[in-house]
Formats: sequence, C-alpha cells, structure tokens
Amino acid sequence: MKDLSKNVEVNGKQYVLTNDNHLLDMDAWDTDILKWLAEKADITLKEEHLTALEYIRATYKNRERHPVVRLVANHLANELGPEKGTPKYFYTLFPKGVSQASVLAGIPVKELCF
Repeated sequence: MKDLSKNVEVNGKQYVLTNDNHLLDMDAWDTDILKWLAEKADITLKEEHLTALEYIRATYKNRERHPVVRLVANHLANELGPEKGTPKYFYTLFPKGVSQASVLAGIPVKELCF
C-alpha cells in the first residue's frame, strides 16, 4: 500500500505533508515551509502572493472551507487596487488555481470551491 504522507525537513524543522504537498497540520505553517513549497511550485513569492495567502488562511480558519477565487480577487482589489482584483490576475499568481494556492497557504485538503 502506498504511503499517503511524507516527512520533510526544512531548516531543521520537520513537517508532515501529503504526497501532493498539503500540510497535514495547518498550525505548522510558517515562512520556512512557505518558501519551500513555493520553490517546489516554481513560484517567486511577492507581496501579492502573501496578501492572497493570508486571506485564504484567515477565510479557511473562519469558515473551514477553501475560499472561491472571486472572494480572493475581491480581497486583492481592496488591498492592492482594482487592477489586481480579478480572477485573471489571481491565476497569474497561482497558475494552477485554488489547489495550488491552498498548498502554499498550508490549509488542509478538503473539497475545493471554484
């Protein structure tokens, strides 16, 4: 039977991830694992990524559901201006969409809302 999780060490800290790189413990998320996950996803983190990821984490903590792209885009518009508040812009940040953003945000695997 194939193992469904793996242990990863980053800067001397241990993290348990699914094979798709979702953190099993949302509270283990920190800057070190974020940078590691972004590198694996070939994403160079910018302020816009961090703004989106913080919103995704906060929304998940409040609702226990992944936010839809439209909500994240609206938040980006409010925080960074209307030109960065579109679903199209969201996909420039996270080309693989909500699933990729969820991995980087360190939130658990659940049903995704699109």
